[in-house]
This record gives sequence, C-alpha cells and structure tokens, in this order.
Amino acid sequence: MRYTDQFFEELFNEFQKRNLIDETLFVFIGDHGEAFGEHTLKGHDNVLYEEGIHVAWVMYNRHLFPKPLLIKGLRQNIDLIPTLIDLLKLKVTQGEPWGISLLEPEKKVEDRVLHFACWWMDSCMGRLENNQKFIFQNGNSFPEFYELAADPLETHNLIRTVPRETVKKMAEDLINWKNDVNAVYDLSNWLSVSPYGSQKNLLVPKH
Repeated sequence: MRYTDQFFEELFNEFQKRNLIDETLFVFIGDHGEAFGEHTLKGHDNVLYEEGIHVAWVMYNRHLFPKPLLIKGLRQNIDLIPTLIDLLKLKVTQGEPWGISLLEPEKKVEDRVLHFACWWMDSCMGRLENNQKFIFQNGNSFPEFYELAADPLETHNLIRTVPRETVKKMAEDLINWKNDVNAVYDLSNWLSVSPYGSQKNLLVPKH
C-alpha cells in the first residue's frame, strides 16, 4: 500500500510538471480481489466470494469530474470501454463494445445479471442478480446461494431454500454464458490463423 501510494504521488507530480494533468483521464481498476482465509481460501484464482471479485474502480480528471461522484448499481470490468467512449466522446465506426457505460443511470442496470468464473472456468462459475449470488463449483454437490444485502460476508448458504427449478435455471444460464464466452475465444483463435481473418462484420455470440 505504501509503495502504491508513493508511485501514484510520483506519477501525478510528473504529469503536473508537464502540464498534462488536466489533459489526462486517469483510470485505476482492479482485475481481482484477494482472499486471506475468509472462506478458508487464499489467493484469487478460485475465489468467487466478494473478497475475490469485488474490485475498486477509480477515475480522475478534475474537469470531467469536478465533484466526487459515486456510481451505483451492478457494474463490471467490461463496462470500461463503453465508459471511455462516453467520457471521451469517441465515435465507434465498427462493432459494438460489451458492457454498459458507467454514465448510464442506475435504472438501466437494475435487471442486469453479472457472470464470473474462476481462472479455470470448469472449476467454478457464478452469477449475481438483484443482490442474489449463485456459485457453482465442480465437484461440490451443493451449489451456494447468498442474499448479499442481508449477508454481505456470505456466511449463510441458502441453497436449500431455493426451489429446484430456480437452481436449474441459474445453472443453465451459467452454462450458456460459458458456451458464449468460449465461442468468442474459439472464433478469435480461428481468425488469427484463417485466410479470412480480415473479415469484418462477423456475428459473434453476445451474452
């Protein structure tokens, strides 16, 4: 923490010296959290609890944000690109970025479902919707279900109270999301070695 603070201080000082501080949008975003034994786990590769997936995201530019602004609602890392497009007023001529800009009102993400997975997707996956979190881990016959509003530390697994049909739908949703993601990577790998790799306007799954 001390090293990071020192680094940021030096970084901002150098931008200030070059009169670039007001011409720059600084974005600090975490890629993952870290577990320190909260759920008998350490590290982050296979941690889908909040200590593993709830990350910080801070943006700074005193002209774009003259006052502190707290963004609410379900947001995720893939929202970065559409947010930058909005903030910098960029024009996109091809394709459509995944995610939803942070400048969109909270109401637009009210019904949003966030999906996430372990480093090895076949090991564990999860979804979050309306503060209801579902975690499926391979080899574990009992998935996990938490009401984050009432149980932010995820200490009470409520899966036995969830109707079987609901559990099945959530599991199917995760499998569909996994297949969509894998299809995108498969297509990307194919385009990198295919003579048709320069093709534009290809349709790819979007979940």
